[in-house]
Amino acid sequence: TAATGCDTGMVPAPLLQLSESQRRAIVVDISGARLYVVEQTATGLSLLSDNYVSTGKRGPMKLREGDQRTPLGVYFITMRLDPRTLSDFYGAGALPINYPNEWDLRHGRTGHGIWVHGVPSSTYARTPRASDGCMALPNVNMRELLRLSSAGHTPVVIADELDWIDGHELSRRRNAFLAQFENWRKDWESLDFDRYARHYAADFSGEGYDIGSWLRHKKRVNRAKKYIAVEVEDLSVFAYPGESGMVLASFEQRYRSNNYSGVSRKRQYWRKDKTGNWRVVYEGTA
Repeated sequence: TAATGCDTGMVPAPLLQLSESQRRAIVVDISGARLYVVEQTATGLSLLSDNYVSTGKRGPMKLREGDQRTPLGVYFITMRLDPRTLSDFYGAGALPINYPNEWDLRHGRTGHGIWVHGVPSSTYARTPRASDGCMALPNVNMRELLRLSSAGHTPVVIADELDWIDGHELSRRRNAFLAQFENWRKDWESLDFDRYARHYAADFSGEGYDIGSWLRHKKRVNRAKKYIAVEVEDLSVFAYPGESGMVLASFEQRYRSNNYSGVSRKRQYWRKDKTGNWRVVYEGTA
């Protein structure tokens, strides 16, 4: 269902679940030249601000360095850049994001230095498509964004045309995915390798593995296990812009077994297959 950010009770469709550590999310609608800040509250997601933003000169979907396009997908702020360390071109400051992310690298996308930043002090705002791929805000909005965001926690979701849905539909989509995610966790704990393996797509890749080498590795590891316990904390889930039927899950994984225990930050990309089931197409440490 398409709507605008002003519609009461409507929320951005990609924000299926923010984790406990993510108080807010930044959502960019390239076609509408809007940047929204959405806040997590006790009663659900709430639109905190609605700002004008300028994006890449040649539109969405960055593929290669120098193409002057803004990427589509789910990213995270990596740091905060103090305006005193930058040229006046970047105005009130900058928030770099982790482009290229794991999905971009899998598809051979190149480039770097994609930031959310301000504008020169002599300018109030740039025209809708004026950047080399970054997202440029009026300085008054950029100052507020710097205050509201957190490096390492705040996601930046970039869509070409942003869909808005009501809370009931958001819950339905979230719960449908979480049921499959919970099955993956339980099947891993079960030590039934076939049950675990069914959650991975034929075109899976991650950290140097393809589906064959991944499953051989996991089967070899499992042979030495008397038990496995997997706890998932701080889980966020995003419907991935620019990809049909794909979800990004980011979480803290607490793993225990008879011969190894560890805590890691994981990211999984899940895609719905032709049978309507979710399968993991990428898994790795964040």
